[in-house]
Amino acid sequence: MDKNNTPKLQEAMRAYLKGYYETAYNLFCELAWDNNSRAMYFLGMFFDSPNSLFGKIEGVNVVKLSREVSGAWYKLGANRGDPLATLVYVRNEIIEKRKVFVLCSSTHIDRIAAFYHHRNYHAPMVSDLYQNTVLQYVTNTYGKSDYFYRIPYAYTYSTKNKKLQDLMEKFGFVALIRANYWSKWMLEHYYDEKDSAIVYSMWSGYLKEGPAKNEYLCDFLKPYKITAFIHAGGHALPEEIKEFVDAVDPAHIIPIHTEHPDAMRELLPEREIVLLEDGNVLKI
Repeated sequence: MDKNNTPKLQEAMRAYLKGYYETAYNLFCELAWDNNSRAMYFLGMFFDSPNSLFGKIEGVNVVKLSREVSGAWYKLGANRGDPLATLVYVRNEIIEKRKVFVLCSSTHIDRIAAFYHHRNYHAPMVSDLYQNTVLQYVTNTYGKSDYFYRIPYAYTYSTKNKKLQDLMEKFGFVALIRANYWSKWMLEHYYDEKDSAIVYSMWSGYLKEGPAKNEYLCDFLKPYKITAFIHAGGHALPEEIKEFVDAVDPAHIIPIHTEHPDAMRELLPEREIVLLEDGNVLKI
């Protein structure tokens, strides 16, 4: 179920389609304030050009609309996982690049599908065997009922596949990479700063000083310039966390991987929440 597809979003969409732009804009703002990523995408549309929908709101004097404003909304939506916002944001960042390397989790299917559908139509999506197996499973299982998850032109790269290499040379490509030997080989043989883009779509904490820093990943990326950062928005929504906790019914809850662990007490006031600092030991 799409948690962004709320009754208020439907109301905003109806207003938008009927041309009630001021009403739609105000509703999208309220939704975006509540972290609705699809609303962020539509707000990006309002600011997308001098002839944007925002200029059609009565009483608004649009002298100069900056693409930076629309780009900021698209980036916010992309960082929270909205596929449409991701498509537009990535388009703006890498539109002129023929060789695009995407560093993301092999199971972040929504992000991968967004890149696939926005690539040059003839450009193949290439990966190692494991990643391609995942994509073929998604296509065969979910692609029949949902076009977004249909990824037929994804290939396992092989130096023996001359036809695939010719396609890559002629139309460019999107390569799904991870910090492994195959990806290192691909970058060494295909990357050039002028005609390539590297999109980082994983947690930024892996690249920063601290206990979670991934030295291997940092060394893997060190020789290259990252073109765009798109956070992998895979975190559960508050209502999803509550539903999961109610189903499991644990004796204790220990929040991890969060900057605000105390918020769990507000979300689940009836539960036993244990807050730990780095290095603390919990005896059970």
